[in-house]
Amino acid sequence: MPPETHSVCDCHAHVFGDQARYPLAPGADYSPGHATVDEYRTVLDSLQIARCVLVQPSVYGTDNRCLLDALE
Repeated sequence: MPPETHSVCDCHAHVFGDQARYPLAPGADYSPGHATVDEYRTVLDSLQIARCVLVQPSVYGTDNRCLLDALE
């Protein structure tokens, strides 16, 4: 039987990729480290959370490539 999952939704999470591939927008307020989809899935699994909402971080400005790649 699969492990029980909670009916919880992480409703605000960001994914950050390699800055060589996903450069930060000029004037970004902070410089995040890596926070990959695989790392986030590990966190969700450890907390037994089955649903989440990924949100575009401000440091990428209007460049949505990292988020779109994460969703793919």
